[in-house]
Amino acid sequence: MKLVEKWLRKLSAHFHVELTVEQIEVFLDELVANSDYQIQTAFERCLNECMFMPKLREVHDKIPEDREPQKIWKPQVSTPTLELVRPYARVAAQQLYGMELEQIEVGPRLMKCFFFGSRARAHHMGIDTSKWPQWDDRLEALIGKIT
Repeated sequence: MKLVEKWLRKLSAHFHVELTVEQIEVFLDELVANSDYQIQTAFERCLNECMFMPKLREVHDKIPEDREPQKIWKPQVSTPTLELVRPYARVAAQQLYGMELEQIEVGPRLMKCFFFGSRARAHHMGIDTSKWPQWDDRLEALIGKIT
């Protein structure tokens, strides 16, 4: 319950209020069943939202229902996507132009290798690419104008 005591000291200093031993004990007794996460969150909210030293009821109102923070899944990308597609683009370069990928100049032909390489990788992973946009020569012409 050191966390509750720490927060009570912090809030009493912030709100310029002296708490008696009895008042502190009320908070300690009533918050004993809450997790550190709940206590930390509630007191942070009190510090940022209350105009005066919060009463126990206000602290209870600011306690989150969850005992622990929500875990949010974030993908861990260790390899850039371009590097994952490159082996497939190498195969596409051989099939399309009979050349090594590194021999192809930056431009529409290289883009086409990566376009088909990306599809081959997706297909290899079991992804249905039949509804994906198809390569068409107008796209190649557009890329040629940009590069």
